[in-house]
Amino acid sequence: MASACRRAAAERGLAHRLVHEGEPVQRRRLALAPLQLAPRPLWLLDEPFDALDRAACERLAVRAQAHLAAGGALLLSSHGALPEGFPACEPFDLAPPGGRA
Repeated sequence: MASACRRAAAERGLAHRLVHEGEPVQRRRLALAPLQLAPRPLWLLDEPFDALDRAACERLAVRAQAHLAAGGALLLSSHGALPEGFPACEPFDLAPPGGRA
């Protein structure tokens, strides 16, 4: 598992940095690494695009598409629009009818 962690960190440009020293985009990239390291049938992602640069959003879109194509499921929260190229999702609003949550 340690070699898989090092490989995933290196793929994200994080090989020689401590997590708490990284910039927000680097910390977010590392936070998404478990999707690749420990595959699960259901991904629960809370604001996964926050602090990600365009390239990281594109990589996440590719991984999400492959995950869905393999029969996986994805539930995410986002206050903004999904990045270009992200798999189509069915949005739903959690606010109560006629009011704000």
